[in-house]
This record gives sequence, structure tokens and C-alpha cells, in this order.
Amino acid sequence: KKAMMKANTSSSLSLSILVLGLLWMCLLASAHAQGQQQAPGALPNQLVLGLVNAIRAQGFNTAALIITYVRDVVRPPVTLLIPNDQAIANVALSLPPLSASPSLLRSLVQAHMVPSNLSFSDLQALPVNTLIPTFHTGTRLRITSNTRNDYMIENAHVLGKDICPNIADFLTCFGISQVFNVSGLFPN
Repeated sequence: KKAMMKANTSSSLSLSILVLGLLWMCLLASAHAQGQQQAPGALPNQLVLGLVNAIRAQGFNTAALIITYVRDVVRPPVTLLIPNDQAIANVALSLPPLSASPSLLRSLVQAHMVPSNLSFSDLQALPVNTLIPTFHTGTRLRITSNTRNDYMIENAHVLGKDICPNIADFLTCFGISQVFNVSGLFPN
């Protein structure tokens, strides 16, 4: 029992270090990106700040930092499907360093963005196997379950209702239980 607790503690510590490293890289990249001018059509800085604060308040800290780095890819109208911190940490080991591949990070974020503002009711109205387009060219997400208590997209559980309410009329955010790999964007 003692050895099992030690292994769990070691595993938790490793996961924490991995997430902190990912957060640090995103924070550095964000600081660099903030010095750049806002891209045409991108969300205004004040709205991005509100979005980041709302996501962070719901416990999606890693995603909040990532959004600050790729803020120019978020274009209205949009539904953001935001993996929780554990989901991001689970795939972080299989990704190359983000500093070496910023285009990979952008592609991953785009694969989690639907180019329409969909409410949870809108999503629930879609039958199983419906394909939803994303901002990532050629990537569509499949509705894999639409029961009232178990709504899933690409086998990722939708963890709750809109986690960024009242930010903007053209923006909805849903937490999800895993990072999508629908286009083989990262190794399995």
C-alpha cells in the first residue's frame, strides 16, 4: 500500500511538472505575442482577456494560457471545445516542444473550434454521427453520443454547459474530457 501511494505521488508530481512546463512555454510565447499587433478579424484584446479569465475561473488553466498564445485564430462566430488540464497533460508527452512547432499548436486549437455559435441545446439537437466542421481545414468532428446525461463529441465527454457565458453573443465554450486527434495531428 505504501509503495502504491509513493508511485501515485511520483506520478502526480511528474504530471504537475509536465503541466507547469507546458504552462511556462505558453506564458513565454504569450508574452512575445502580446508585443505584436492584433490580426485583422481577431478578437479584441479586452474580449480575449474576458475569455481567458472566464476559462481560468472554471479551472481550464492550461487552455487559458494557450488561447492567449493563439488568440489570432479565434474568429467569430465560434464555439470553443476546450480540453481540461488533465486531457492536455495526457497528450503533452507525445507532442514536440511547442516552441519548435507553433503551427502544430495552432492546428490543434483550430481543430477544437467550430465556426458557429452553438448552444448546448443546438448540440443536443444534432443526431449521433453528425459531422461538425472546424476551423482546421478538412477536420470535422463527429457527434458520438447525444443522450441528456452523456453528450460526446469524438468520444470526448462534454463536461458542462457554456463555461464562458456573457463574454460575447457570438462565442460559446464547452469543456471537454480529451484532446481531439481527429486528423492525426499528433502521434498516438
